[in-house]
Amino acid sequence: SCKTRFCPSCGKVRTDEWVNRVSTELLDVPHLHLTLTIAQELRQTFHNDRRLLDVMLKVAAEAVRQVVGDEHHDLRIGMIYTCHTFGRDLGFKPHIHLVTTKGGLDKDDNWVEIDGIPGGKLSARWRYLLCKELRRLRPYDDALRMTIDDLYRRFRGFQVYTDSFYPKGLEAAKHIGRYLGHPPLATSHITQYDGQRLQFWYRETATGLHREVNVSALEFISLLVPHIPPI
Repeated sequence: SCKTRFCPSCGKVRTDEWVNRVSTELLDVPHLHLTLTIAQELRQTFHNDRRLLDVMLKVAAEAVRQVVGDEHHDLRIGMIYTCHTFGRDLGFKPHIHLVTTKGGLDKDDNWVEIDGIPGGKLSARWRYLLCKELRRLRPYDDALRMTIDDLYRRFRGFQVYTDSFYPKGLEAAKHIGRYLGHPPLATSHITQYDGQRLQFWYRETATGLHREVNVSALEFISLLVPHIPPI
């Protein structure tokens, strides 16, 4: 086994093993799937310094904890989260997939279910915490500071999607497992390869339109390389 999610066979085995392991640890309660994105103006910063992807993960989890804690003090929630760097077109578009319990345990270890997580409030907290951490980590990066100031003035980026709901923990594990294990592009999306050039398709997120991309083999490899997880 090559043990990489870039391989359809090994990625599937890796995902199944992970789901079996983590499903024994999840509470059999409702879960929410959240997706947290960043403004496109910040993508190059994360592309140039992959260590910041780990910062994204930690800040996303903290943002969710804080927003839930604002309404439900001392409530302990459970979370599983992962960072993806690729969009459907294989562009570098880092974002966070996070599955959280739709509720938590209070100080007496009683289960308390919540109505949900307000997307607007989470988006604002996510933007504030991430930009604050970027400023702290890169105090001498004037270009980054100017970009962040401009994003605040125009209220751009940092979209949060909170619509997905799973009534049982096992369903949530299977769902996030697919995100953990699948490669940047499914082999079923590769429609043509003649040894020199390759064609693949994707469905555009904003419009739902079917898009075809034709590139050389080397260009295709160059699209994949930025998504190799950092060590």
